[in-house]
Amino acid sequence: MDLEHSDLAAIERQRERQRRLTQNRSLYCGRLGHFIAECPTRPARSVVSALLPVLNTKKPLTIVVSLTVSDLCLPARALLNSGSAGNFISGALCRKLCLKLTATQKVYAVTGRPLQTVRHLAGPLHLQVGALHAEELYLLVLENATADIVLGRPWLELHDPILSWKTGEDLRWGEHCFGACFPNLPAPVPLQVQHLPIQATSVESPPEARPLDIPACYSLFWDVFCPRKASKLPPHRPWDCAIDLIPGEPVPKGRTYSLSIPKEKAMEEYIQEALAQGYIRPSTSPAASSFFFVAKKDGGLRPCIDYRALNQITVKFRYPLPLVPAALERLRGTTVFTKLDLRSAYNLIRI
Repeated sequence: MDLEHSDLAAIERQRERQRRLTQNRSLYCGRLGHFIAECPTRPARSVVSALLPVLNTKKPLTIVVSLTVSDLCLPARALLNSGSAGNFISGALCRKLCLKLTATQKVYAVTGRPLQTVRHLAGPLHLQVGALHAEELYLLVLENATADIVLGRPWLELHDPILSWKTGEDLRWGEHCFGACFPNLPAPVPLQVQHLPIQATSVESPPEARPLDIPACYSLFWDVFCPRKASKLPPHRPWDCAIDLIPGEPVPKGRTYSLSIPKEKAMEEYIQEALAQGYIRPSTSPAASSFFFVAKKDGGLRPCIDYRALNQITVKFRYPLPLVPAALERLRGTTVFTKLDLRSAYNLIRI
């Protein structure tokens, strides 16, 4: 009974549909005067929209060429397209120059369908690129082209140009061009590389590169910041510092401080570097002082030698030092201060 009822309902719906079509009624509401597309009682369909990303594409590479037609040299814009299987000229440019066209064979797309927009061939045309490169060639007529001329893969393979992708200039042409496109220029002769034995000796050290972290206002004094020059002892001068010991005092002997493995490695590196620079030398003195490290503000290690026992038997230089309060009093009212950080400051005075 259910199947028979559904069949009758389907037949009734088909009859009603046919009646509405015959009487030009709306298939949705059955009223006269409009079709289903304009039916006011039919709910509107939901519109599905999508946001498409905008690609930041670069401008295609084009070059300026010259076409000679009836002794007139006319400039044109040529598009270099390595994906094109032929060389083309726009139909609008052909009509503008009144070029003579000939029918060509059918040109097929990738899908095998013939292209209705390519039916004619223009040429031979005198095409010149730059000041010297000239040739005669045929171009297929392409309607609705975005460029005046399209130089495709056949042209690129024949001339093998090297172009500047930034400026569009021709940097070099292939070997074919020197016999066909440059008739008045000789073909380039390949360079013959000859290996000559050369012996050279450097008599001067290479100039040291200027430090990159020097402010611009101090660039004229870059040699003051040079680490290589600061690694040498200054010459003996009248203000050298002498260490005079009190006669009869026993020679001090310092104890050995325990150092961690990284500090022991840093101590060995410091000793080897100081020996190479001439700061220290192998000692023959009966005196000995302790060695340790103090951490710097920048995270490095400052080597220190405990000379306190040696200072106890040293003849004191009783020159009065300036009082700190008096020095601070002189700075009252000032707003600009200068701080000097000397490289290897302790080694600038000879002992």
